[in-house]
Amino acid sequence: MLAIPITGAFVGAAGVRAAFLHRNASRPWMRALRAPAVLARLRLCERLLRAPEGVDLAALQRVTRSLRSRGCSVFVLGLHSPSFQPGCTPYVRSEHDLRQLFDTCRSYYEYFLGELGGRHVTASELYDEWVSSDSGGAA
Repeated sequence: MLAIPITGAFVGAAGVRAAFLHRNASRPWMRALRAPAVLARLRLCERLLRAPEGVDLAALQRVTRSLRSRGCSVFVLGLHSPSFQPGCTPYVRSEHDLRQLFDTCRSYYEYFLGELGGRHVTASELYDEWVSSDSGGAA
């Protein structure tokens, strides 16, 4: 079985301390003060996933750049299939939302494939590359 999680990270000016900062800001009494949202708006610490639903193109690019600068070479863009039908998820309520979702995906792929020189692979291809790598499949 091959499980590939959606790519995500803590990004922002807090750098390597971002996860620690977010964890502390997420304590109940800090949540009551909306601390995680304040930190995100200040761009000190944002918890971002590479999913085009409810996230703008700039955020997708930020998390990709941040992870790439940390040496990450495999990126997964997640998408809920019910979002292709307006009204089935909170992310896509109308045809307009669906067009926006497709535009975000298209723009992100142009960025990833063009500017970053990324490439698409299937899960099987990724697994084959991983097994045949110098690590011999060892984690």
